[in-house]
Amino acid sequence: ADPSVRAAAAQGIGDIGGTAEEAIPALMQALQDDRPAVQRRAAHALGTFGKEAASAVAALMDLAQGTDSDSAVAAIRSLSGIGFAAREATPTLLTLMADDDVARRSAAAKVLPLVEQDIDRVVPPLTDALDDENWLVRSSASSSLGTIGPDARSAVPILFELIRVRDDASHARNALKAIDECGPEALPILIQSLDENDPVTVRYALHFLGKLGPDANEALPKLKELRDSTDKPPAKDAFDKAIAAIEGDPKE
Repeated sequence: ADPSVRAAAAQGIGDIGGTAEEAIPALMQALQDDRPAVQRRAAHALGTFGKEAASAVAALMDLAQGTDSDSAVAAIRSLSGIGFAAREATPTLLTLMADDDVARRSAAAKVLPLVEQDIDRVVPPLTDALDDENWLVRSSASSSLGTIGPDARSAVPILFELIRVRDDASHARNALKAIDECGPEALPILIQSLDENDPVTVRYALHFLGKLGPDANEALPKLKELRDSTDKPPAKDAFDKAIAAIEGDPKE
């Protein structure tokens, strides 16, 4: 097709409501345009068609691995509109999470749980991404783990490490709020966090220790020692609540 036709398709079809049958083939052609701006508009437009654009996923992933970073990111982000119908993109997204390009790594981490429902394929690589050297990638991974919710509980220990880091604290806390569960493997970092000077970190540790219930018995001596050493009623109440939950008498 003529480049001007592809450009027009990319600029307009996704916005004016053309049917998927009419628009998607033209937009897929526009993904191959020599101009990155046209590629980006086409990728964005394809995402607006939702699962009907599943036939474009392979072409979008080709663009995601192309030379232009902005076009690649646009292609990755468009998958969020297609949703689980774009599951075939999972292997490419996992590869892109190890790409040299920070923008691609971050975009892939943000989109992965929106296209892949298999927790075992999603949580481990996102947890690994919490150790990425770049803050943007770590924040995207934290956000995605929060999107997954309780099924991402295995990431809690590393998220607790990140709430001590200024640049990561906000995203890590938001993820912990959304996950709101943990397993016994989190116990060491939770006990360690009780010694933090930051009262918010201590509050989060108390909350998750209470969630563990009897599995957190090991923390009881320290919890009782810290409770007895504070003269602040709200702090005593927080410690008492965690202790009661661990001892099997949860308090409201």
